[in-house]
This record gives sequence, C-alpha cells and structure tokens, in this order.
Amino acid sequence: MIHFIKKIKVLWISSPFKVKALLLTLITIVLISFSDRLISTFLTTLSSEFIRGVIAISFFLINIIIIISIYMTEKTINSIRLITYGAQKLSEGDLSYPVEEEGQDDTKYLAYTLNQMSHEFRETINTLSTERNTLTAVLETMNDGVILVNSGRIEVINPAAFSILGISEEENTATDFMSLVRDHELNDLLNESVETGLRKEREVHFSQTNKYLHIIASPGTGNEAKKILLTFHDLTEARRIDEIRREFVSNVSHELRTPLASIKAMVETLERGALNDESYAIDFLNRIHITVDSMSDIVSDLLTLSKAESIRGKQHLSPVSIDVITRKSLNLLAEKAREKNIDFHLETKTNSSFVKGEETQLQITITNLVDNAIKFTPKNGDIYITIQRDNKKIITIVKDTGPGISSEHINHIFERFYKADQSRHDVGTGLGLSIVRHIIESIDGNVSVQSTLGDGATFKVVLPSAKEND
Repeated sequence: MIHFIKKIKVLWISSPFKVKALLLTLITIVLISFSDRLISTFLTTLSSEFIRGVIAISFFLINIIIIISIYMTEKTINSIRLITYGAQKLSEGDLSYPVEEEGQDDTKYLAYTLNQMSHEFRETINTLSTERNTLTAVLETMNDGVILVNSGRIEVINPAAFSILGISEEENTATDFMSLVRDHELNDLLNESVETGLRKEREVHFSQTNKYLHIIASPGTGNEAKKILLTFHDLTEARRIDEIRREFVSNVSHELRTPLASIKAMVETLERGALNDESYAIDFLNRIHITVDSMSDIVSDLLTLSKAESIRGKQHLSPVSIDVITRKSLNLLAEKAREKNIDFHLETKTNSSFVKGEETQLQITITNLVDNAIKFTPKNGDIYITIQRDNKKIITIVKDTGPGISSEHINHIFERFYKADQSRHDVGTGLGLSIVRHIIESIDGNVSVQSTLGDGATFKVVLPSAKEND
C-alpha cells in the first residue's frame, strides 16, 4: 500500500499541470454526481434543488482554488528549479548562462540577483584576465630576469631569467629556488632579504654562465613578507664595452705617445745644435714628417672607424657593383704595388656583382683589404682577388702570398690596434681590419679570415646580393 502511494505521489509530481487540472476537474464532476445521488436518496423536497446548486458551486470553487494553487505552486517550483540549475551552471564556471526570471516577485528578484552577480563576476574576471595578460606580456618581453620566490619556492619566473641563468625553459621542472640557481651567493642574498625585510642589492659573477649580474631582492609587506621579488640585470655586455673602452683609450694613448716622444726627441736634438748641421737637420725633418704622417693616418682611421660604428642602420643603401669598386681600389693602390713588384690577379666569376651598400664605405673596405695584403706580401709576390656569387650572396676573396697568420692571432685580427707582428710598429695603424669588420657588419654582411703560417692569408667578405635597378 505504501509503495502504491509513493508511486501515485511520483506520478502526480511528474505530471504536467494540464494533466493535473484535468484530473481534478474529473474528480470534481464525480464528487458532484455522487453528492447528487445522496441528495436524491435522502432529500425529496423542493429545497434539494437549492442544496444541489450550492454543493455543485462549492465543489467547482474548491476545484478552481486547488487548480490555481497547483498552478502557482508549480510555477514557483519551476522557477526555483531554473534558478537552481542556473546557480549550478554558475558554480561550474559558465558565467554567461542566463537564469530565466520567472515565477513570483521573490523568485524573479532572486533570478535577477543571480544574473547581476554573474555579470559582475564576468566583469571582474575580464579585468583580472586583462591585467594578468598585460603582466605576462611585460614579464615575457622584459630584458631583465624576474623571479618571485615564496618561502624558497618559485611562484613566477620569466623567460629572461631562464636565459640569464643559462637554463632551458622547456627542460626545467624545478620549483625550489636553490635547485634552480645552484648558487649560494644568490641564495644568501634571498635569505638576507627575508630575514631583514629590507631591499637588498648586489653585483655578482654568476659562474655557471660567466655573466656579471646586478640583482635586487625586494621583500613583500604584511602577509606577503615571505615573498621576495628578485630582479636580474645582465651587466656582462656593459662590462665588456667598458673594458673595450679602457683598452681602446690605452691603445690610442700608446700609439700616439710613441711618435710624439720621437718628435720631441728629434726637436730637442735640433735645438741642441743639430739644426746647424744641414745633413742632420734635413734627416731629422724628414723623420718628423714621416712620424706626423703616421699620426695623421691614425687620426684619420679613428675618424673612419667612429663613422663606421655610428652609421650602423642609418646609411642610405643602394645597389653598388663590387667589381667596379674593386677595380677602382686596385687603380688607387697600383703605384704602391709596383714599388714591391706585386702583381694583382682579379677574377670575376659572376655577371652581376651588385650588393646593397654605401659606395664610399665599400670602397674603404676593399681598399683596406688590398692595402693590408700589399703590406704583408713580400717583393715580387702576388695578390689574388676573386668575386663570385653563391645563391643570393656576393663573395669577395682577397688572398695574399705573405707569411700568413698563426692560429693564436686569428681570433684577434679584427680588433682595434691589433697587430699580429708586434715588432712591425711601422706597418699600418692596426685599425684597417677593424674598420672593415664594422662597415661590413653594418650592411648585414660578414668578414672572415683563413690562414696558415707560410701560406698567406685569405680574407672573405660575404654580402647580400642586389639587382642593379633596385
């Protein structure tokens, strides 16, 4: 019996409203019919008609009230069901799901409140997402490394930090700071900032990547006191440039001090009486002229080098024929080559030798390379110049028949004031090849050298090709 009642209850609850209204109406009709029989059995007077009418109207009114009550109840239940489903969707993260605003005023207001709440949540999440994306973009594009450490564990680290620390971002899975950096000096800086609660700065030499770093440890405040933001600034390039600057000043001072000391000594000798001896005076004056010319060459090359470094990316490039420039350079140096009985051998293996560059700068480049070859090629020697194409590159090769360059000097040959043979102070300024490198690299080319002792040196310049009518 109980089981039967439960089934009836389930069927009633699950039945649509129209079915329920129809059932209640049928039940009302049955009750009216039954009541009419009772009245017919027990009442036979005229008043029975009045009683029948009252009873029928009462049953119909009760039926209508019950139907209206069921309708309102089901509407409220349906509204609550929709609100419950909407709340469930919101809890699952679907903030765009609209809760239907049906039912009575209270349920409508509840649905409206849920929709407003989901709208505000969406706005808040969109704002936070925008801020997060902005922060992520800033961290990913920063040149400085950033690591956020909380109680020794890494919470945030940007790509620059991986690069500075020499760690592969894809392969690394460490979340412990010490396991990641493996450097006690950095760990001590972190702990010092945590213990004191103060901002700490330090310059360290990170031995694992051989870099000089300036590190700032900034602690949090309040509940975030154990969080430390570490900022890594790579000073390696600045240190290198500073070292080059110091070396450059030292080299310039040395290169100028020697000829100046020589001039001063000769002038003092002339003042002591050598001026009265015509042969000595003429000899000393010739030496002074030669020394001044040497100093003038150094100053001229320094200006050329400075210009080559400063115009990088600023020059107006146009198609220039390497073959034409090379022939001009050979004509300029022809007299100098004749003095040593050196023969030029030019071979152009391409119909078009145009590159994008600045004519004057390229003229300086080829002239310096050929002039360098003349200086180190012995008398009666040969210099071979080859111009060829390799896909979209124009290659210029200058090969001399000089003594060659030992392996210990190859890596330094393009440095300022560097001379492979330090005993030959009178041969050039030591700036020619440095000028060549800066000019070629400024137009996206590269220059290299190959040499073995006793077999001359071969310089190769590679430049992107261009069309004559570009």
